[in-house]
Amino acid sequence: MTIEFATTGLAGPQKFEAWRSVLADVFGPFELRATSHERFHARVRCFRRAQLQFNDISYCWQTGERTRGNIAQLPQESYLLTRPIEGQLRVERGGREFALRPGFLYLFNQSLPFRFISGPGYHSVSVSVPAAALRLREPRIGPVYRIAIADDTPGGRLLSDYMDHLAAGMHRWPDTQALGLSERLLDLIVLLMVQPDRAPAAAGDTAVKAAQRERAIGYIQAHLGEDDLGPQRIARACGVSVRYLHQIFAAGGLAVEDFVYAQRLGKCRELLADPRQRGKPIAQLAYQVGFRHPAHFSRLFKARYGVTPREFRASSYRAARDVGSSRRKAGENAKRA
Repeated sequence: MTIEFATTGLAGPQKFEAWRSVLADVFGPFELRATSHERFHARVRCFRRAQLQFNDISYCWQTGERTRGNIAQLPQESYLLTRPIEGQLRVERGGREFALRPGFLYLFNQSLPFRFISGPGYHSVSVSVPAAALRLREPRIGPVYRIAIADDTPGGRLLSDYMDHLAAGMHRWPDTQALGLSERLLDLIVLLMVQPDRAPAAAGDTAVKAAQRERAIGYIQAHLGEDDLGPQRIARACGVSVRYLHQIFAAGGLAVEDFVYAQRLGKCRELLADPRQRGKPIAQLAYQVGFRHPAHFSRLFKARYGVTPREFRASSYRAARDVGSSRRKAGENAKRA
């Protein structure tokens, strides 16, 4: 899927509303405001392949916020690996403010609340990656990372160059090779950005335990929809005792049952936001990802996301309908203009 859009030829508030709807298609919903409708302009190009989304975006005189309500409408949690090319973007999250500026690569969780402000012009290229894929490699991933792109920081230059070459050639690779190359990008992100800056490992964590934990996580992902998936079955499949399974998860700051529930909730969240699943009852989707009791699933879902599954599904469909309507109106206005 490819999306290309520029505000050229549009005028005033109509221009900004068209941009808002396109940005929701690309990155999910934001609360946006143009600080100057007269000077505001923007463009974006993105395409999706092999679990990744490649973005090239520029805009000016805009502020935005991702609220908890916006987050409840996202189909999945994701990180953004971004390289600013021109200008800078001021970001505020959790009382901490920092600037995204050229010369660095940034990795940040875009599924958490944050605010941003752009000035006269900001241009960046980026890759959106699923958070679950990064956590398979490093369960203790944090919200924000930065690495310099310079001759004396070969890791940053390697990651930046790989991202560029992957984006330039992704359309030409067969499916299996495209998937393999995208997996290598995820490996490099964790190796070069996440692991060097992470907090010290919990007491007792070792390379052996980390490898065994990754194997167990892979098994969980492959059998998520089976309702008997629990510590006993996981331990048996991985050839370890239940006690040792709990130890290797605890060494990574995780609990086995909590991790399984979190993965199931995330998967069901994706299904609830998928218009192709609209005709299926919520209880059926809960059973599909391994929950035995719909009421228990609903309590866990609301505790994690702040809304009930029914409310989340309704808001997702409403947002998709509003985006489609806004894009149609913008297209009609552009033709009349």
